[in-house]
Amino acid sequence: MRGEKTGRRGLLAAAIAAAALIAGSVNPAGAAAARGMDLGIYEPEFSFPTPSLQTAAFDRASQAHAGFALVYVTWSGVAPTSKPAGFNAANPADPAYDFSAIDTAVRDASARSLQVLLAITKAPPWAEGPNRPSAGEAPQGTWEPNPQDVGDFAHAVAARYSGNFGGLPAVRHYQLWAEPNLGVNLSPQWLGNTPVSPTIYRAMLNAFYSNVKAVSPRNVVLTGGTAPYGNLTPAGGLTYQRMQPLAFWRGLLCYSAGKRKGHKKRRKHGRAVTSRALGNKLIPQPCPNPAHFDIAAHHPINVGAPTRAALNPDDISTPDLYKLKRVLAAAAASGRLAPGGAKPIWATELWWNSSPPGDKGLSLAQQARYLEQGFYVLWKQGVGATFWFELRDAVPSGGLPIPTSGLFFRDGRAKPALTAYQFPFVTERLSGKRVRAWGEAPHAGSVDIQIGRKRFRHLKTLGAGDNRVFTGILHLGGHANLRAVQGTQTSLVWRQG
Repeated sequence: MRGEKTGRRGLLAAAIAAAALIAGSVNPAGAAAARGMDLGIYEPEFSFPTPSLQTAAFDRASQAHAGFALVYVTWSGVAPTSKPAGFNAANPADPAYDFSAIDTAVRDASARSLQVLLAITKAPPWAEGPNRPSAGEAPQGTWEPNPQDVGDFAHAVAARYSGNFGGLPAVRHYQLWAEPNLGVNLSPQWLGNTPVSPTIYRAMLNAFYSNVKAVSPRNVVLTGGTAPYGNLTPAGGLTYQRMQPLAFWRGLLCYSAGKRKGHKKRRKHGRAVTSRALGNKLIPQPCPNPAHFDIAAHHPINVGAPTRAALNPDDISTPDLYKLKRVLAAAAASGRLAPGGAKPIWATELWWNSSPPGDKGLSLAQQARYLEQGFYVLWKQGVGATFWFELRDAVPSGGLPIPTSGLFFRDGRAKPALTAYQFPFVTERLSGKRVRAWGEAPHAGSVDIQIGRKRFRHLKTLGAGDNRVFTGILHLGGHANLRAVQGTQTSLVWRQG
């Protein structure tokens, strides 16, 4: 009897110890859920006027487990080249419009449970401003688009995809223009040495905002994603003018630049930066009609690794979003943007080219690593959504450099980047014995973090919430090969130094 009791006590002690071990390896119940980040895809074939290509593109987006599809609406392609008699530009059913390719995209996306972000760009000739230079100086569709015409088209698009038109699914997210700080998309950027594109764009954006919101207050308006790099001066032809993104944002939010004094070091997101790295000083300017938007968009594309900061203080690469946050916060505090309050930031284009297939680019393994590390760096900075460009490598054309940033090769074969997108997993050393693990699982639920080389073993269990993000601390020193597993799906191996 005594031996039986002793045996029972031993079993009970072992069970308690096992339960404690399991509890220690899982995110504790009631702990705050990790902040989420939606993942999207921008693929040009989403809006191609070829239904078979569109359908295949959306099938690949679904295979990649994307949550959003960014679909560009080329205004000049949907609208007539010249206004016919009786044309009503604000009417989504006007027969002069051809929305067929966009209708197909919205239907295909909805059928695969993808949310759509519709991005409008390139004005028709009749909607451009006066005194237009030659097409060689300013590309078609870029010259001072008329705000009234922008607003009319915004109303037509938002009404067509309101969920109450012709059986078409509802779209709730709308973006105005692509990279408006580049002359190839919006011109002029400067008149002499005076920056003018932020003022031109502000008027366009406000007309866009009011008309999209008039259709439904639930609609969400994004700014055009600014390009990450620009020229220091307005030198060059109109097409090649590139305003630095922070300079563009200052102008959009009614600030001019002043010089900072000294190089005092500050801490931003765990790293030291000088006052020069923060960009120029903000000098408030009159702002009777501030920019109206819900989400600030930027394209934090990198030259090099996703941890590499831009060299110029007015450029914004992947780890540099604190610069944009600073301007947004100042504008919100001073009434230079509307509606008031903090503005989320979305990264609406991110990519790295691979080689193969091109002769320039990263190895396939490095492209995949940069993709998931880029997602992590953006998540750490509070980015609400990140869109990868593109699904499938582009077609070679005329010997020009082509994007080879696809998750798939042109023939449909998957790259390692597809697994990185489906199940991104990254670790970062915080100290000699502490490593942060982060990722987005294919589904909500438990994620098994494993360590090994040829054979992997369980290290820790983390929990992914409804937003699929999981994060936790691993107690590790030295080098390690780590991966995340959920059910039958396994991430790429992350080599932690």
